[in-house]
Amino acid sequence: MIPALRIYKSLMFIGIVILVTTLYIAWHYINQYESSLGEPFARAISTQLELQGLEDDIKQIDRILTAYKSRPEGESKVEVDGIDYSAYEVERLRQEKSSLELFAHEKQMLLDESSGFKNRVMANVKILFAVSLIASFAGILFVAFGIVGWYLRIELFEDRRKTPR
Repeated sequence: MIPALRIYKSLMFIGIVILVTTLYIAWHYINQYESSLGEPFARAISTQLELQGLEDDIKQIDRILTAYKSRPEGESKVEVDGIDYSAYEVERLRQEKSSLELFAHEKQMLLDESSGFKNRVMANVKILFAVSLIASFAGILFVAFGIVGWYLRIELFEDRRKTPR
């Protein structure tokens, strides 16, 4: 028969092993995520900035096109923000607008892909956190039960030698 104190010491040891293992695994996965996330997040930020720049360009071209449509009948040029645009330049800007819209759509698709990647990473981090929390809680319970049982010398099994016959 195994003495009760050995069981308590074993529980403490198992609890400490669970805690140390949980901390190591969490540290390992966090370092793995950190090393693999730098480039995709930097790419997502640069894509977002490029998309904002494209949207600003499209808005400016729209302002020029609406000013050209609302110009007086006899004028061949239009002035927007202190810059004169001829009919040829306005036509060129109209063609450029369609290519900018296509390019902005491609950038938006890239941005959507990167947000999907971020969602997957966050789901993995949440799972890691939950598993680490549960394992740490179990380890702390093992350690606490082992320490309390060892300190109070709680007997798990009734000793028949101490009872009258």
